[in-house]
Amino acid sequence: MMAARATGSVARYKDWRYQLALEARFARHSSFWAELDKAGRRKLLSLGRTKLYREDGHSFLYLNGAIDDRVIVLLSGHVKVTSDVLHRSSRQPAPMSLRYPGQLIGEQEALQRSGTAIRKVTASVLGVVEGLVIEARAFQGFLDGHPTGWPALTTELSGRLFEAETRLDAMSDSANERLARTLASLIDPSEALREGSSSIMLPLTQADLAALIGTSRETVERTLRTWRARSIVQTAQRSITVLRPDQLMRIAGIRSVFRPSQPSDQRRALPA
Repeated sequence: MMAARATGSVARYKDWRYQLALEARFARHSSFWAELDKAGRRKLLSLGRTKLYREDGHSFLYLNGAIDDRVIVLLSGHVKVTSDVLHRSSRQPAPMSLRYPGQLIGEQEALQRSGTAIRKVTASVLGVVEGLVIEARAFQGFLDGHPTGWPALTTELSGRLFEAETRLDAMSDSANERLARTLASLIDPSEALREGSSSIMLPLTQADLAALIGTSRETVERTLRTWRARSIVQTAQRSITVLRPDQLMRIAGIRSVFRPSQPSDQRRALPA
């Protein structure tokens, strides 16, 4: 009886995850997954397998130099993409970019039609990540055979290019604004809107943030200290919790849809 009940719970969980993936409610705007129609998402789910990655276990989706041509669709969580170039301040591999729910990881090697596919960057998880892993040949066949395949891929790549150009243009802005925009991009809007003053966990180090916005770790530390005093954020080892999404958006110069929030002693941290 207990075994049957447990089996039923697992089945319901899988059905719920499957339905969530089909509806793409988690996906970032203009991501590959969000741009596919429901038939396309259903087809890809049948072609791949889901895999869970954790920082304390399988923390890398892949390493620079590895021979691997699989593509991964992020169904939840965030991924940090780094090169072998060391950041001048931390002397750690510098993050080149972040990947968000609904986006692709490793598509460049998956699209390589000939020769050996060698990873040119390292992709590591932030917190817990669920990915849909698809073999290169199956992914190529899907793009060629499904009407929303190539348009969805083009939309994501165009969006990434726009983000990179925007990041370069913003280098003349203050580090305060650039840091606020980076943190704001990691906020889950549906969670923040539903929970109000509840907190959102963002598992990034201060060195990561410094490299991403092109400043020193000391500048990031000083800015976060000011925000802590104003109850906008709360920091811990390898994590930052945004307590006041509305205030963070204001600093970032982004029009906020969050209602004003007040700090509470009863905050509940939500995983990224």
